[in-house]
Amino acid sequence: MRKRRYDLAHIEAIVREVEAGATVEQVTRKHGISPATYFRWRKLVRADTVPSLLEITALREENSRLQVLVAQLTREIDALRTVLSVKP
Repeated sequence: MRKRRYDLAHIEAIVREVEAGATVEQVTRKHGISPATYFRWRKLVRADTVPSLLEITALREENSRLQVLVAQLTREIDALRTVLSVKP
């Protein structure tokens, strides 16, 4: 079975469905997740507020951008070392 990846907004929407009156069994069956996953998500949503979840998302995006930048600089440094090590 293919593993799905839900974003934070989708996770919050699933948790809100149960709070709106649907049963856990109905919601988990509808979205193809286990009840344990739902309860873990519920704990996450209740522990963190939406602004903090958005902050986590922003930090992850910045982290991936910085990783790309570090990789590019590392390649440039390696190229410069190669050029400087060549003796005519």
